[in-house]
Amino acid sequence: MTSLKIGVFGHEKSNTTASVFESAIKLGKLIAINGHTLYNGGGAGVMLSARQGAFSENGSIVSINPDQAIEDSHNNMLGNIVMTGQNKIGRVPILCQTIDIGFALSGGAGTLLEIITCYLLAKPIVVIDFDNFSASSRVKQVFSKTKTIALKGKNFELGYLDDKDSKYVSPILILNIDIGIENIFLLGIEYYNNFVGNKSL
Repeated sequence: MTSLKIGVFGHEKSNTTASVFESAIKLGKLIAINGHTLYNGGGAGVMLSARQGAFSENGSIVSINPDQAIEDSHNNMLGNIVMTGQNKIGRVPILCQTIDIGFALSGGAGTLLEIITCYLLAKPIVVIDFDNFSASSRVKQVFSKTKTIALKGKNFELGYLDDKDSKYVSPILILNIDIGIENIFLLGIEYYNNFVGNKSL
C-alpha cells in the first residue's frame, strides 16, 4: 500500500463540539495505523486532536507552521516542523500543495480557504458534514454542480464549481459524519485512488 500525505483541516477554536474533536482523534489514529503521514497546520483545535490520534499510534506527523512562535502545549506532538515564513493564510497553499488528499472536519473561513485551495490545486478533498460545520453548508452552495461516483458499491456526489473546470480541478466529496469516521476514511482513500487513476472524474 502506498503511503500518503494526508492533510487534516478544521477549527482552531476550542469551542468546537466534542464529536468533532473525537472524530479528528480517530482520523489521526486511522492515518497512522494505515501507514500514512498526517499533515496539519500545527495549531490547536481539530489539528491538535488529529495529532493526538496519530501520536498515540506512533504515527508520522508533519506540521506546516506559520512564521510565529509555537504556543502549542503539546509541542512533542508536532512531529516534523516546517516553518513557512508565512502568516496563517500564506501557509495554506504550501500545506495544500504538499498533501495527496485532505479531510476537512469543521471550521469557518480558514477551512473554507483550505478546501478551495485543494480544489484549485487538483488535490482530492473530503468534506465531512457535521450539523454545526458552517464551511460545509457554504461548500454545498458554491460547489453545486455534481457528478456521481461509485465507492464501496454505493453512489456518492462530487461537487464542482463549474463543469468546464472538472478535468483541471479536484471535485469535492462531501460525506456525512453519520456514516462513521472509519467509513469516511476508507471512502476517502478509495476516492483518492480513483482520482489519481482517472483524472477525468
